[in-house]
Amino acid sequence: MRNPGETTRPRQTHYEILQVAPQSDPKDIKESYHKAALLHHPDKKRRQRVTDDGDDSNSFKLIQVAWECLRDTERRQAYDQELWIQEKHLFSYMSSAIKLERSDCREEFVSNLGDYTLLYTCRCGQEIDTAEVIVDAQDESESTSNADLITCIGCSLVYDTSALWREGD
Repeated sequence: MRNPGETTRPRQTHYEILQVAPQSDPKDIKESYHKAALLHHPDKKRRQRVTDDGDDSNSFKLIQVAWECLRDTERRQAYDQELWIQEKHLFSYMSSAIKLERSDCREEFVSNLGDYTLLYTCRCGQEIDTAEVIVDAQDESESTSNADLITCIGCSLVYDTSALWREGD
């Protein structure tokens, strides 16, 4: 279970939903919207009697919201500016993370799992269990990602745990 203050992957952007690049011209965006709308429209799916594990009505709603935003020049410019600000904020968040080393942590045996976990005590006194972050980082095989960052719920300090699982077990 992730900590309440821990970062999660950002949700899909309107561009990702419509599968177009942010530099795409309105014609390409419209074309991609039509393809996505036809593919995910709930009535179309009912007629085809296709069942899948995704919620197509929700996908269609996301496609509609993305299209409504990107088709209007002013709304698209405002959205692009919002994305830029979010990207700068995320970069600032990631670059301010305090890098944890294995020597900063202590190992503790977790009897119900039959395995060890690494614990770190934050400056504020809050104990942080880094086990789940380590598993996520290994699964994703990324060097520095959101999965490697954890936020202390006691004081909001951000820690980079990417080095913990690389230093050998």
